[in-house]
Amino acid sequence: MVGPSSGAAIKYAFDVAARPEAKGSTIVVVLPSHGIRYVAHPLWAAVNAEANEALPPGEAPCSDKEQPILLWASEEYKKA
Repeated sequence: MVGPSSGAAIKYAFDVAARPEAKGSTIVVVLPSHGIRYVAHPLWAAVNAEANEALPPGEAPCSDKEQPILLWASEEYKKA
């Protein structure tokens, strides 16, 4: 998940890549955020509820940018 600024960066990269002078070039995009702070917005309430139901109890997504976003391996999780 990324935030709106990352979406804007991707959109701009597509615009640059569509220019005739960019033909055959490699376009590199740096996404400025991982978007974790945006999920607190009420717009995402239904998605948060669905995710919380799917995640193991007590294993909320991590908001520390130095840690993995999810601290559990889905292949090891078996829903009861």
